[in-house]
Amino acid sequence: IFASLQKDFSCIWIAALTSSLAKHLPGPCNDSHPHHENLFDHYQPTHRIMTSTSQLTAKTPLESLVLHYPESVSVLERHHLDFCCKGDRSLLEALDHNQSAAERIIQEIEQNMKETDKERIRRHVDLAKISASQLVNWIVDRYHRTLRDDLPTIKQLTGKVARVHEKNHPELKKLEGVVLPIADALLCHIDHEEQRLFRLVHEASNGGDVSQLHVDIKKELDTL
Repeated sequence: IFASLQKDFSCIWIAALTSSLAKHLPGPCNDSHPHHENLFDHYQPTHRIMTSTSQLTAKTPLESLVLHYPESVSVLERHHLDFCCKGDRSLLEALDHNQSAAERIIQEIEQNMKETDKERIRRHVDLAKISASQLVNWIVDRYHRTLRDDLPTIKQLTGKVARVHEKNHPELKKLEGVVLPIADALLCHIDHEEQRLFRLVHEASNGGDVSQLHVDIKKELDTL
């Protein structure tokens, strides 16, 4: 399915997925979770597909922007630039050759990239040095909230692409039938994990009956 869609749709799918991976969380999932600022050590941010913004110019095709710079997705959407069906256009062409507008958008993308790297550094923890309770808080902060933020967008994009292009690509309905249940299952899974398993981990860390909690945690792990 993905192979047959590569030319027309790789841009929008990879953009959505890599954007999800590129983002790091803005803060704790809720007020009951402690902040972890004291846990962060020196960290070099993971390199994106293109590490230099020197390749980012007004002549870069929109599809290349989102494939190589996932931070550009929110910027292009904010400016209503279609990087899916019209992704073969350069940024300059999409802006009717308005050079100053293209330069402003490039600056916005570069600023997003800087903020992403800063957040990666701020959110790094040495997992070997934190408690089990701190670890589950970090998992919620770092991964669960990202899923809750991004899965609805991915589901929406899935449905949109299927509706618009189903006539020429009927396999998109099959893809939609896979993506939506997976997204729903992931959301259900992380809810269960936080409400049951992680609650038990917190209890164990706070002086609960460790022997019984070990039994309960094992049951929850078997369930998951």
